[in-house]
Amino acid sequence: MITSTIPEQNAVGAPPPLLRKGSSFYSPATREIVQTVVNIWKDDKSTEHLSYAKLLALLKQQNPSWGLSEKRLKASLKEFNLEPNPQLYTYVSKTVSTVSPELETMLPKGIKVSVTKTRGKALYATKNFKAGDVLWAEEPLVLAPKVEFLRIRRTGSACSYCAKALRQIDGQLVAATGGIPCKKCTGNWCSTGCQKRDVLHEDMYHNSVRNRLNYLQWIEFEKFCMDNNWRAGYLYGLVVLRKARKDAKKSFIPLIDSMAKVRQDVRQKAVSDEGTLEFEQHETMWKEGYKLLYKAVKSVYRLSYDEFQEGIGMVNINNVHNCIFAIHSHLNHSCQPNAEVETISMAEGIRVKALSDISAGQEVTVTYVDPESSYDDRRYKLRINWGFICHCPRCKKDATKPVQVPDQSPVQARERSRSVRFDNNPVTEI
Repeated sequence: MITSTIPEQNAVGAPPPLLRKGSSFYSPATREIVQTVVNIWKDDKSTEHLSYAKLLALLKQQNPSWGLSEKRLKASLKEFNLEPNPQLYTYVSKTVSTVSPELETMLPKGIKVSVTKTRGKALYATKNFKAGDVLWAEEPLVLAPKVEFLRIRRTGSACSYCAKALRQIDGQLVAATGGIPCKKCTGNWCSTGCQKRDVLHEDMYHNSVRNRLNYLQWIEFEKFCMDNNWRAGYLYGLVVLRKARKDAKKSFIPLIDSMAKVRQDVRQKAVSDEGTLEFEQHETMWKEGYKLLYKAVKSVYRLSYDEFQEGIGMVNINNVHNCIFAIHSHLNHSCQPNAEVETISMAEGIRVKALSDISAGQEVTVTYVDPESSYDDRRYKLRINWGFICHCPRCKKDATKPVQVPDQSPVQARERSRSVRFDNNPVTEI
């Protein structure tokens, strides 16, 4: 990734721009050219793979008074050991997944899971579907409301499972009256459905002798996730609590272990190199979070740091709106998908519908990114969040189109989201 800036000493004594005789154009200094290119790469990572010709077009669009040739641009970047089209970092080859027998028993009629050399693990139709058909609906295997809601869940002002507000006055959340109160703590549920689904309630809310979890350490882990707005950490903490349950070996652990997984420190390399301050800051958070979670669950589950790293990466690449779904997690991406995901509710989960007719034998695909995004934006988000370069028919077609230069600066023109499913900044922890 491009993180360098031109050393200060190289800018000292830079010659002034040279005006061309009889022209309003001028020739920028080499250092000015290079620093401008580096700033462009920093502002918009998707521009790092542009060819010299497209990069030159972008430079002239932003600096119409420049007199600059492609040959001069190449020479300027070469002088500072920089060039466009660097080897883009991908980690899809480091992502592993398997098929569990438990999943096959859950699949709806007309859908099967298969593993192929070209697509890896994927879902395929075994019958014809029409556009608009509901392929399936499923509840979350693990649900984790945003960490911002943890405090109001504990006070009973929101459902302790789905975090739905139980009472508001003039738009302000107040102490709940109503709902289904827990007889042993301040927790409340918004419905009998949420009360039944909330299998971790006693572990997380009841400091009793029956609780095998280190309750106070779990509270510290929750606080750490809140303080760092670390949604992935909290979601994986819930995954570990589910793994620690006595009935987990029957179905939950096989389902979770079969999902695509990759270490979070491997994912992070897509946006920050090892040894950089940004990477070290994330590493500090991972290690402290692991230490707190380990202390909370050590009496019921032996969690290694390697498993923790894989777990954080797993929830980042498989979640939908803070939830993990057993079937949906096996859907592959296409920028021209034939299916879409609709949210029913936090507790009730999602439904997957056909966007177009799907024939028997055809793979069912969804898009991981905003389908209205530009080719460069889609390419960048898919690479850093899921570790691959998309080669779907739409991307192959878009790759041949001339670069579209936005009227605004790259930072103003595009909103960066984290993991498309629930991050606000690519790869950066949720």
